[in-house]
Amino acid sequence: MRARTWNDECLSKVIIRNAEGNVALCVLWNLLDSVVATFPLTELPRLSIIGNLRTPLGISWFLRGLGELSHITTVVVWGSDLTRTGEALFVLWEKGVTVEHRVPDFGWQIDPLISPASIDCFRREVQLVDGRHLSLSRLFDLLSNLSPREFVRQKADFPPVELPEQRRIFSSRGGFVQLFAKDPADGWIKVLQLVGNYGGERRTRKFETVSHLMDIKVVMPVPTEEKIEAPFEFSASDFEVYYREFISSDPPPDGIDYRYGHRLQNWRNHNQLQEAIARLQESPDTKRGSVVLLDPTDLEELEDAPCIALGTFFIRDETLHSSWVIRSNDMYSGWPFNILALLRVHRLVATELGISAQGFASFLSQNAQIYEHHFPTLQRNLGLWGKKPEAFSEGSFFEPDPAGNFIFAVESGEVHATMTNRAGDRILWEMSHSDPSALIGWLVETMPHLDPQHVRYLGREEEKLWRALKEGVPYIQG
Repeated sequence: MRARTWNDECLSKVIIRNAEGNVALCVLWNLLDSVVATFPLTELPRLSIIGNLRTPLGISWFLRGLGELSHITTVVVWGSDLTRTGEALFVLWEKGVTVEHRVPDFGWQIDPLISPASIDCFRREVQLVDGRHLSLSRLFDLLSNLSPREFVRQKADFPPVELPEQRRIFSSRGGFVQLFAKDPADGWIKVLQLVGNYGGERRTRKFETVSHLMDIKVVMPVPTEEKIEAPFEFSASDFEVYYREFISSDPPPDGIDYRYGHRLQNWRNHNQLQEAIARLQESPDTKRGSVVLLDPTDLEELEDAPCIALGTFFIRDETLHSSWVIRSNDMYSGWPFNILALLRVHRLVATELGISAQGFASFLSQNAQIYEHHFPTLQRNLGLWGKKPEAFSEGSFFEPDPAGNFIFAVESGEVHATMTNRAGDRILWEMSHSDPSALIGWLVETMPHLDPQHVRYLGREEEKLWRALKEGVPYIQG
């Protein structure tokens, strides 16, 4: 176990302006640099510290920071509230923590090491000021004219957060894995198990520790609608807030480097989404149903460059499919929102094209990572590290492979193999062979798109085919 205090986790990520000041600026989704550049160091002498609050997990670190920084008596909350962390903070201040130690109305878990009495103390002694709707110039005026609150709070010492050591159960190739999922929730569990169990420890450019794998691809059928429930830790309303921001064609507000909807629909005088739809309408076989969300200059010029880089739509057998490339992915808190939003965009395009069959979507996370500060939650909710194999037996049931199904038989001393479509009403391929091992090996090598459970099934069939050949008896799969 590794112990992490607020100083360990947050001190390097915040900006200290004046250690003697008693005002903190809590910036939501906007970049800190945009604020710092606007407010010269010689201005706002009471402004002590500036930091971000982007995720639900950050609320617990925010509370730990108030315990550590006892000179802070006023916190101004400002910025685009894309993940509703600002709203949740004000609800917590108004209503207090629930008996389950969660944020009221949101259900977000608060660090159990922060007592309800400490939270109530912060609610009484620390003033929250809502500046979310203000421009930077009006924010400056607000900070300049705050009524002073000159009193000293007692410092609160909380036990450090114990971070479990990430233990790789098996060695890996560093990534390059394709996963098949039934739906987004199933895909999320699988990527967390994969990156949590097999990822290598790596440091980001912001000196954060992550468990990391390269090129994790998840393929799933496109659901007809969102189904947001366990294991997801956010609500349908949380997702709607995210999606409205995601799909908005308006330019990004001050302090935010990009909006996906703006890049999709209003980027350099192009509505990429409608242009891709038009190309597909004109030529359903086109390979140009693509939208590009990452500009070559972004990686040099933007502090926060787009993570979703490219998407391509294509039509096959009157069915719409899509493929997405994500250059960097926070698999714990970012992946579910990203995938649900992109699946909704897929359905939007299908509707525009008049296609009812939704097809499949694939998501390639080139850098798949889980941040160290999420390890305790992962361990608590999913039991990734040290969990016994029998705990994962739930996914072993059989479902027809979308690629099709095999039917085997032994006739006249040879194995006869037939592959049908998923519905079983059309033969796709047939072959006869005298050697079951050679036949099954060839199938696995030439059909890497098969579902993993289908590959295991082929191995079991190989054994039955050999037995039938050796005993000289007919075999019909059933």
